[in-house]
Amino acid sequence: MRGVLGQNALTQRRRDAKGRKEIQEVNTEKQSNRATERSSDSLLITHCSLLRPHSLLLLFLLVLAGCNLSTEQFATLTPTPDLPSTEFLYPANEATVVEGAEIYVDILARDNGVGVAKVEFRVDDALINERGPDISAAVNTFTVRMNWIAQGVGRHVFTATALRPDGTRSDPATILVNVLPPDGDLSALTPVITPSFAPTVTP
Repeated sequence: MRGVLGQNALTQRRRDAKGRKEIQEVNTEKQSNRATERSSDSLLITHCSLLRPHSLLLLFLLVLAGCNLSTEQFATLTPTPDLPSTEFLYPANEATVVEGAEIYVDILARDNGVGVAKVEFRVDDALINERGPDISAAVNTFTVRMNWIAQGVGRHVFTATALRPDGTRSDPATILVNVLPPDGDLSALTPVITPSFAPTVTP
């Protein structure tokens, strides 16, 4: 009987030891899981801490880009200055001259921006003469006299163009001049009078 009781006690002790071991293993596993969770939380916190400055920087860049877009979209454009202008002071449009005679041509050029650097005078698109101011490279108002020996019976196109120092050209001013033969009907001619002229320059 005592042998049976001793055997049962030994078996019970073994069961108790096994149970304690299992409980210990379970506790160890729980502690390991908790340590893993704490490590994951720590890594997550560290990752978020690292991301926060980058996120702020990204937000700042987005706001700055939006401001630049708004500035560019609503920027006020600077208007370009008007082109130079030219006009013929003499002769009048549809003037008549005898072939071989010298005709004086007075041209007025203006530019309120950079200024007029020179004036080109053309007859039938052929360059006859070009002149610029003597006092400086460009002036706001420039009056110049040129001349042309009338050649070719018929109607001719006079064109004057003002140019800035950078080559910007005005719209051409145009008049028509009629050339008659020397032995033609002189009674139909418009008298060609040489006007008094003094060049004017406004700096």
